[in-house]
This record gives sequence, C-alpha cells and structure tokens, in this order.
Amino acid sequence: MNLKHQFPLTIPAFITAALLMSGISMADQVATGIVFEDRNGNGQRDNDEPGLAGIAVSNGIDVVETDADGRYEIPVTDDTIIFMTKPPTHTVAMNEFGIPRFYYIHKPNGSPIYYYPGVAPTGPLPESIDFALIPQDVNNSFKIIAMADTQPQTEQEVAYLRRTIFTELVGSDALFAVNLGDIMFDNLEHFEPYLQAIGATGMTFHHAIGNHDMNFDAPDNSTKGETYQRYFGPLNYSWQEGDVHFVSFDNIYWRGRLADRFVTNHYYSEMIQENLDWLRRDLERVDPDKLVVICMHAPLYAVRNRNPYIRNLEAFFDVIADRERVVTISGHTHTNFIRHFSPEDGWNGPGELVDINSVVASGSWWSGPSDHRGIPFSIQRDGTPAGYTILEFNGNDYTIHFKGTERPADEQIRVYPPAGHQNGDTPRRTILANVFYGTPDTTVEFRMNGGEWQAMEFTPQRDPLGNQLFQGPADMGKPWVNPVISHHIWQADLDANPPGGTNRWEVRATLPDGRVFTSATLQ
Repeated sequence: MNLKHQFPLTIPAFITAALLMSGISMADQVATGIVFEDRNGNGQRDNDEPGLAGIAVSNGIDVVETDADGRYEIPVTDDTIIFMTKPPTHTVAMNEFGIPRFYYIHKPNGSPIYYYPGVAPTGPLPESIDFALIPQDVNNSFKIIAMADTQPQTEQEVAYLRRTIFTELVGSDALFAVNLGDIMFDNLEHFEPYLQAIGATGMTFHHAIGNHDMNFDAPDNSTKGETYQRYFGPLNYSWQEGDVHFVSFDNIYWRGRLADRFVTNHYYSEMIQENLDWLRRDLERVDPDKLVVICMHAPLYAVRNRNPYIRNLEAFFDVIADRERVVTISGHTHTNFIRHFSPEDGWNGPGELVDINSVVASGSWWSGPSDHRGIPFSIQRDGTPAGYTILEFNGNDYTIHFKGTERPADEQIRVYPPAGHQNGDTPRRTILANVFYGTPDTTVEFRMNGGEWQAMEFTPQRDPLGNQLFQGPADMGKPWVNPVISHHIWQADLDANPPGGTNRWEVRATLPDGRVFTSATLQ
C-alpha cells in the first residue's frame, strides 16, 4: 500500500504506519478553505468573487466562522464531514438528484467494509476545501414539504413512490422538501432509484437518518450511517431560509450488531448527547428570536409508548432553554399528532416548543388492499391518509397543513355517520369525525340536515376504516400491521336513532389558529 496516497502529507508516512500498527488513532489535522460568493454560479472562484465573512463551518463537533476574507480553519480526523451553514442571503448548487452541495467528505481510507457500500476513499486532505454560495433574494414567506417514512422495501414500492407522492410534487412551488427518515426499509440498495425519483421532481431535498436507513452490520453508533453519508452527507447539519434556522438532526442511537438479542430493537430513539453538543454550538450563533425548526426521525413524544418521551429529553431542553420558538418535526410512528410542550412534559422554558409528528408517505408501510392501479390503499394505522405536511412560513410565524397524497388539499376530515361504523347489523347512535391534524383544543361540531351545530367530544379511539383495512374482511398486506388508537377523533352521541331516508351529516372543525374545515356525507 502506498501510504502517500492514502493519508494527508502533513504526517510522515513512517509515523502514520506506526500509528496504524499500534492501533492508536491518527492525530488531528487542520482543514482550511474559503467560503466565497459564486456570482456566476459556475462552482469556481473567479477573480471578482469575494470571500464571505461570518459563515458557519463545522466538522460535526466544532463550529467556526469565516474571517473577513471568507477563510476558515477547523480540525479534522480521517473520518470527518466538513460542512457550512447556508445563510438566507445565498443558496447552493444541487447535484443531479436535488441534494444540496454544502459539504465535503474526508475519509482517506473510505468507509468500513459493510454489506451496503459506504464512502469510497477520498484521498489526501485538499490544500483548500472551498464552498460556493450563490446570491439570492431573501424570501421571508415560503413553504416547505415535510414527508417521512417513504420506506420502500422493494423496487415495486419505489415505483409506488414514483407514481404517487413524487409525481404529485412535480411543479411544486415549495422551496424544498425534507424527508424525515426511514427513507428506506432496511434495503439500502434502493437509495439509488430513490435518488433518481426525487431528482425527477425538480425539487431540492434535505434528509434526516431513520432507524431503517442504517448499516446494521456496524458495530456501534459511530459508523451506522456510512451508506447514508455516501448519498446524503452529514447526519447533523443546518441551513437558513428567511427568518428560520433549519436543522437536520440524528436522534437514532444504534446499539450495534452485538447488542442484546433478547431486546426488541437494536436502537434507541434518543437525543444523542454528542449531537446535542454540536447543536448547542450551532445555535449559539443564531439570534434568539429566529424560529428554529429541527427535522428528525423520532418524535419527542411518542403517544402510543408506555414511556412516551424520547431518551435524554432533559438535555435537549437545556440546549434550547433560551430559544423563543422551537418546532420539531418527525415521523417514525406511522401515526400523526401535534403536541405543544408544557410543564406537564417537563418543559419549563420561556419559549414555545411544538412537536409535530408528521403524517407519513407510506401510510402503513405500503400495506393494505390495493387500488385499481395495484398500489396499496395504505392509510396510517390511526386512519389518516398517507401524505405529507406543508409548513408555510411568514417571518418566524408558521402554519401547519395536512396534505393527503393524491387527495384534495381541503380534505381534512373523515366523517362517519351512525350507519358508517355500525356494530354488525345495528347502527350506532354516534357520529365520529377523524380530523387529520386536529389537536385536543380543536373545536369540532356536527349537524344533520342543516340544523343547529352541536358539540362533539374529543374521544381517542380506533378509526373505523383502519379497523376495516387492517383487521376486517379486507385485511391483506404485511401481517404485522395493526390499527392503533387515533388521537384526533371526535364523537357525539345521538339522543335517538336518526330518521329514515337520506340524511346529510356535516362536521365543522375550528383549529386553534382560527382556520375552519368542513366535511359532509350522506346517509
């Protein structure tokens, strides 16, 4: 092996060889470079293109800022991804798949040899690692698309993605999309067709790692994401648009291939301490009044779990304690809910903390009976249609929208009139409404045949359609998929059986932000 071509020349080859044979890790080196304004967008620094001051650059541990000439210095090891935080005044070029080019991978030896390939050897540390920023107008009003758990396990399921959600995104006016993890379902060879599919949408895509996106033959958490890094870059990073500071954050701790085989999972949903240490340094340079949106796979609060809170939550609270507004958005559960944290959750910060557990793209893992095209009618186990979340920003304010894939934008409620969820041959004297992005403080009412509006009561329970698809006579697909309690269902009890003939049942939901949605059905 020619060590000169495997390791940076800052360490003599004979010292490198001795360190490798002794098992001692190599000493840190220092990477240098310039962040410059790429005025013509050619990716090269031309004579009239200045360096940019005050741009954050990180190695995943430290965060430094460029000086007046746009220069930075930062320590690296032989396993480092260097990246910058894009400011709102600039954008970056994309690769052919819509992945932003804001990072440089330094792995002289490449990734460990795992079943799914990681990063190829990158060679010696370059003399200068430069980043190009393209000027753009600052836009304080924009929207993004947040999807989660696209999760194809086969090529056929990649095709489901292409034909449904990705076809729908072609021509979208959203600034970017973010996939909140479980991009795959263990079979990481499908990253490449997935990338081709998102590239065809013409959109910019950010990503977070999920528990099904890891190298399961990695011995510990430190190298779980080698294949992920090959395609998507760092597991933790940040960027800015308008008045919003976005973060992609890894909160899946891999216990390793040798973990106790008697436990259910080999991972934890955890606010991992070393990642929080980086996040603290990242946020130190962000104005407190900026809205912080943290994109991650597992929610802070998993409503169905016996212990619903993510591990190491208190340490996360400490990192964001002085922030005025923080939003976390996640997937993972294949249900959806919105939780405003309070002292009941242990959150005593002066600011607002909102946990959005997003609707997911695959519904219930592409399970259930198929439609006329052969694509599974895969609603979530809580009865919510498969889909995605639209976040609309105006300054540091935001609005949350539910969007069902291939469904009208105003379809926000499913109504079950009494005969629509009957018990055997006996109609029930209740009306149900599944308000897909409803919260406990949503006001929900019903009326029959244009009469007076009457209150409905927040009553979590299983969605009738979910029961039918996953437990009833139409049951098919993946056998381990079962319906669960939906935490956005309202119920009203009727005083008597409804009159015969055809009746019109309407439901009206008033969200806490004042938006009103209605839905009607005939029975």
